[in-house]
Amino acid sequence: MISGDISIMQSWEATLEVLDLSSNKLTGSFPNLTSQFERLTTLKLGNNSLVGILPSGLGAYSRLSAVDLSSNNLNGPIPSSFFTSTTLTSLNLSGNNFVGSIPFQGSHESELLVLPSYLPLESLDLSRNFLTGNLPSDIGNMGRLKLLNLAKNSLSGELPNEISKLSDLEYLDLSSNNFRGEIPDKIPSSVKVFNVSHNDLSGHVPENLRRFPMTSFRPGNELLILPEGMPAENTIPGPIHDSGNHHSSKASIRVAIIVASVGAAVMIAFVLLAYYRAQLQDFHGRSGFSGQTSERDVKLGRFTRPSLFKFHTNDEPPATSLSFSNDHLLTSNSRSLSGQTEHVTEIIEHPLPGGASASSASTNPNVLDNHPTTSGRKSSPGSPLSSSPRFIEATEQHVRLDVYSPDRLAGELFFLDGSLAFTAEELSRAPAEVLGRSSHGTLYKATLDSGHMLTVKWLRVGLVKHKKEFAKEVKRIGSIRHPNVVPLRAYYWGPREQERLVLADYIQGDSLALHLYGKSLN
Repeated sequence: MISGDISIMQSWEATLEVLDLSSNKLTGSFPNLTSQFERLTTLKLGNNSLVGILPSGLGAYSRLSAVDLSSNNLNGPIPSSFFTSTTLTSLNLSGNNFVGSIPFQGSHESELLVLPSYLPLESLDLSRNFLTGNLPSDIGNMGRLKLLNLAKNSLSGELPNEISKLSDLEYLDLSSNNFRGEIPDKIPSSVKVFNVSHNDLSGHVPENLRRFPMTSFRPGNELLILPEGMPAENTIPGPIHDSGNHHSSKASIRVAIIVASVGAAVMIAFVLLAYYRAQLQDFHGRSGFSGQTSERDVKLGRFTRPSLFKFHTNDEPPATSLSFSNDHLLTSNSRSLSGQTEHVTEIIEHPLPGGASASSASTNPNVLDNHPTTSGRKSSPGSPLSSSPRFIEATEQHVRLDVYSPDRLAGELFFLDGSLAFTAEELSRAPAEVLGRSSHGTLYKATLDSGHMLTVKWLRVGLVKHKKEFAKEVKRIGSIRHPNVVPLRAYYWGPREQERLVLADYIQGDSLALHLYGKSLN
């Protein structure tokens, strides 16, 4: 936004033709530039903080066609030169503190203006000021007027019959004034928007105005007799803008429609894709060989690369208890992320009919490539995951879980506040439980050596490109404070592209999906 005193205009080049500084932070009083800017055609300084009285000769520029000084703090009388100009087609002084009468015949008794046979004004908006006096009969000289908005002033007297001469008039708003008497009979049929509510009019509503809704006359006008059968709903559209803004508004609307359409199409495609993937994952999960891991699957001994979890099925009997054993680790140099990976094999046991039991440990080397060995951790038999209906459903077939990850996190850990401190090494050995997975990555619950529980989001590969941008975004999100938002505690940037983590406090509770869909998830 541009700020400063508007008096700086005095030092500008006199060849200026169009001045549009609307919606800025300009201040000060409008300078007297009658002898300057003789080529000026457009003056738009609306929605600023201008004050003071307008120069009396502001409308005397020989080429001036459009003036918009709306939504400022200008005061004093309206310069009569605006209403003697033979070039001005659009005048908008709404939303100011102008006082006095509308100067069709001059604002002072000593000043007598001879009006031309017609005025070229097409749009006149003097609404939301403190204007007083009558609406002069000279309004009939504005034969080209399409918009007349005098709403929210203190105008009084009767409405002149000369309004009927405005054959091109489309928008007439005289609401919130003190007009009295009857409404002229011959308001032009070209009028599409009509509002005289909040006045003291009386008599009958003319026949040609009965097509307008009741809100065009009420509230106010208690003595005005409304015919039966008038539409009650407000069908009045928004105000007609001056012709100088009309084309730009239409272009803006077109651009907005195009952008909204493209955005809606992309959103619909994204929703359909997400729904398809969710259905596919749910089908795989119910079949027992989903490539997904969720809160029903496992409790891992350390953080692992989310996309490298894989399930394999065989024909061995079903089982219920889950454990990890060093006896079933495979050894090879064929596949690794950091030169050393781990392979964890599930052992699943289930009581057989008749009280018998069986156990199996599948380590068939023909199924997968061999991998370097490390030790795995046992999951807690009392974990709530083991009692989850979806977990039991997923383990109806014997499953082997392969996990590949670096032994330890060797990157940098950055904290957003000083209330919690731990090392990347401690995070590496923290027992982790998979809570869920989304398009952004996999969510874990991790328990530090101190017993403090964290929620860790392991971001999907390719989601984060640059460390500086990542840090800036995390800090911005971490600064958000709201009772319903869990604040971020830290983030981790590892040496490998797949090692990007965001950490927050763990909050006990079910997922949003469970609250939304309930038992249908089972």
